[in-house]
Amino acid sequence: FDLCMFRAMCILSGCDYVQSLPGIGLKRAHALIARHKTLQSAINALSNTHQLPDGYADRVMLADMAFMHQ
Repeated sequence: FDLCMFRAMCILSGCDYVQSLPGIGLKRAHALIARHKTLQSAINALSNTHQLPDGYADRVMLADMAFMHQ
């Protein structure tokens, strides 16, 4: 796990900017990022198995930028 993967895992499991999806906690977020390597790939995989709220992917990417450039 590198720093980008760690940040992605934390965002997917829920943060101040994005609520976690039902059933996606730290353990599942870790597995998603370990398998898909990037935040965008993990979101794409989640969209196949979960009904994502409107604007979820955009909020996740904005949260990633906020944590990267704080």
